[in-house]
Amino acid sequence: MRRAARWDGAFPEDPTGRRLAPDEVAVLLADIAAQRQATGPYDVVIAGQSGELADGELTAYEDAGVTWWLEGIWPDVPLEAARHRLAVGIPSAP
Repeated sequence: MRRAARWDGAFPEDPTGRRLAPDEVAVLLADIAAQRQATGPYDVVIAGQSGELADGELTAYEDAGVTWWLEGIWPDVPLEAARHRLAVGIPSAP
């Protein structure tokens, strides 16, 4: 995280492939903020499938400091399902 603090963003991931929860992201960002000397904007990317988000979870990520959602279209997602996800887009945080 020291290295991430020197630059302008991070893409934190759990080593097991599990998506970090919003509260875990908030803890990481607090650690980065404590080490960060730059004052410019800082982007944070979280990846997942929006269909798996619980109600209000996207807002919780935004509140934690996440600035980008990377929609995962994994190899096991059928082509038509992937096309549908791309057509409807990601739900917006209210």
